[in-house]
Amino acid sequence: MNGITPQTGLNVLYSRIIEILTKIEDLNSEKNGLSMEIQEKVVTYTTKAFEYKKAVNTALDVEQIISTEIIDNIAALIKDSKVIFPDFLANLNGHESLLMELCKKILLLENPNFEVDTNGLNLRYREISFIVDEGFIQDEGDNYIVVFPSFSYPNNLVNFLDSISNLNLLFIMLESIDINHMPEGENLALIDSSIGVCDSQLSSYIKLKKLSQGDVLHEDYIYDKPIHLVNGIFWDINNKYHQFDEIFYVLSEYNQQNSILDKYLKIYQVIENFKYRSKIAQLIDEYGTRMFSIRKFKDFYSSIEKSESNELRKLIKNILQIEITVGNKFKDLMTIDWNEYISFLNRQGHTITDLQNELKAIGCAATPGITEDFLTTVIYSLRNSIAHNKETEIHLTHGNLNEYPIIKEFISEFLLKILEKVVFSLLIKNNTLIWYSNSKLKLYNEDI
Repeated sequence: MNGITPQTGLNVLYSRIIEILTKIEDLNSEKNGLSMEIQEKVVTYTTKAFEYKKAVNTALDVEQIISTEIIDNIAALIKDSKVIFPDFLANLNGHESLLMELCKKILLLENPNFEVDTNGLNLRYREISFIVDEGFIQDEGDNYIVVFPSFSYPNNLVNFLDSISNLNLLFIMLESIDINHMPEGENLALIDSSIGVCDSQLSSYIKLKKLSQGDVLHEDYIYDKPIHLVNGIFWDINNKYHQFDEIFYVLSEYNQQNSILDKYLKIYQVIENFKYRSKIAQLIDEYGTRMFSIRKFKDFYSSIEKSESNELRKLIKNILQIEITVGNKFKDLMTIDWNEYISFLNRQGHTITDLQNELKAIGCAATPGITEDFLTTVIYSLRNSIAHNKETEIHLTHGNLNEYPIIKEFISEFLLKILEKVVFSLLIKNNTLIWYSNSKLKLYNEDI
């Protein structure tokens, strides 16, 4: 029905409705051989179809808008007819709802009888293998692409049609439905038949188009648990907490984030800060009031320019040995959290081996456990997998995190928990690892 000259909206709409009602009327010739009871039902259905068809023709003649109730009644006739004749409208492949909802949407327009132009368009419906949750519409000039949300959820279609502001497009969608040949499946696209791109090309085109419009493709994996603190840690108002003002704002950003990967990068930023602070704190403690020479600056820079993972390993080693509460080292407290995580892992039907296999995919081959080797490797590997986007390594994103469900649970149920405890404990309690004992380094002797 494509390639026609401009016509009124009611003419397009009522032509499709009449086409369906004629199909129902034709069932009268197929009732022979059925039981009398069923034949009577067929007569009832076809008689109603005839009456509705007559009403629609009359409305078309006088350019009157019929009620949506008639569309609901026709939909019910189609459903009842398919009970008796399962192959009725079989070539629509279950897309009767699309046809009916389009008719209802058009009838609800303030003025559906404007001039509709589908001239020169050669659009066809095709099944696609991907899902665009809220659908997609490109209606620039004659370059139409419509991707429907999945028909698995009935409200998806209604909401999608309600979102369409290009009224002419509604008629194009309706007129492009081929009653004798609609594709199967719950995921449909309406596209120019001359476009022969594969699904992956079409999907990528739509993704880039949506991104250029400011849309978001991914679903956030939310982490909204309260901050984990070590029980019994002592707060002291006399502590010089102001030396951490810069870190406080990083933690403020951490609290603001709610997506699990973004939160991880923020708290890693604090751990990275601690890595360098520990070097400076060590240097201040070592020299105290003694003069700090240029040669020592060189040695200091040389020490922090070493392998990032090696420096992280030294920090983790020191953290594990800190007695953060009376009689409890960080390693002891982490072991308790680790055992709780293992119990959680088992309740999910997974094992340590399953965790290890997923972690290997991001470059962490260390044996899981509360060791400086594992903690260093997993913390560093996860940071690289999220922050780096190299072709040679797996890049963890919200788009593929569902492919690594155990890693996702590992981050949310264990890793963020212990890192929060480490970060806040080292900030709250005065310690020699990251606290500066002095605000200055002596560079020369003023008394000489």
